Amino acid sequence: MTILGDGGITTSKTDGKLAVKTPSLVESTKCIDINSLVLSDTNPRISQHGSNLSQDEIRKIIWDEWDARSLMKRILEDGQIYEDIYVQTEGNKFVIHEGSTRAVSVMQIVEDIRSGKLKGVSENDFRKMSCKVIRANATEAEIRQFLTQIHVAGKTSWVTLSNAEQVYLMIQKDGKTIQGVADHLSKPKATIDKLFRAYERTVEFGKRFGGNFMHTYIYWQEFFSKPNLQEQAKRDPNFLDQLMKWMSDGKIINHKEMRLIDKWYAPGVKSSLRKKALAEINKTHGTAARAAEVFHDLSPEGTIGAIVKATKSLQTYKVSSLLNASEGQEIIKSLDELLKEYKNIKKLITQVASSGGASAA
Repeated sequence: MTILGDGGITTSKTDGKLAVKTPSLVESTKCIDINSLVLSDTNPRISQHGSNLSQDEIRKIIWDEWDARSLMKRILEDGQIYEDIYVQTEGNKFVIHEGSTRAVSVMQIVEDIRSGKLKGVSENDFRKMSCKVIRANATEAEIRQFLTQIHVAGKTSWVTLSNAEQVYLMIQKDGKTIQGVADHLSKPKATIDKLFRAYERTVEFGKRFGGNFMHTYIYWQEFFSKPNLQEQAKRDPNFLDQLMKWMSDGKIINHKEMRLIDKWYAPGVKSSLRKKALAEINKTHGTAARAAEVFHDLSPEGTIGAIVKATKSLQTYKVSSLLNASEGQEIIKSLDELLKEYKNIKKLITQVASSGGASAA
């Protein structure tokens, strides 16, 4: 059993024969001036933007991408911050390990008060933040273990990306096993495995293609929830490379498109139909969305299927029943409309084929 918190980490056997208490992670609680707080640059979501980032650059990233604007509004509505942030001493400053978004929101509030944009509140109401000070010799692994206990297993849940990031670091950097992390967080092993593997692919994508790559995490999260895609990856060693290339080239622009691609590899799908979808997405300006349209149109559930169904329906009618129908003229009218649409579609397809428009698209 492992217990983490301000009172330290206690590891014990359930039979009561062993109890080892480590030093308390948090050594004190202080009200600290925001000018003494330092935003950490070790977070992967920060470091992906480059190295040696200034405090202003980190603050802008958090403000723009971490929903600090919304949090600032909530803090102003409440008139206070309910939760302490966690910091660690570094020289005469305090590095923030937990609560960066809160800190940036408060920094912006104070700045707006000073500039006159915010009225009716005092700078002194927000200039100092209540902080839990982590002991100076606490390791990254200890801190990470504590934070995951709060945010992955605890009541204050992070978004999935943050959960996956911490799980990944615990396994990749701290040497934990997937089972060990699952036990620590009281989560199913399969859940931890999925978080780890989705984040692992995200990091791999970043190493290959660079740029702002964290948005691809949700694509990989979708990938690891789709058995058809995972089976295809087992069959074809180049499949993951192909997916990454499609992401990099902007052919996949939404995680929901992974669900469309998953259909191409479902059991029973004709290889000829799959090839047409792949040919479409691999065109110079091809996209997963357009390829999915082609796949649907040519599938039994799409246009081809509708035509086949309509044909079979007409073939089942008996001439005698049509002659005896009381609404014969309505049937004739409907057949005329059907014939008209048939001619229009045939004409359009012939024109596109002869002009090469289909391949140019």
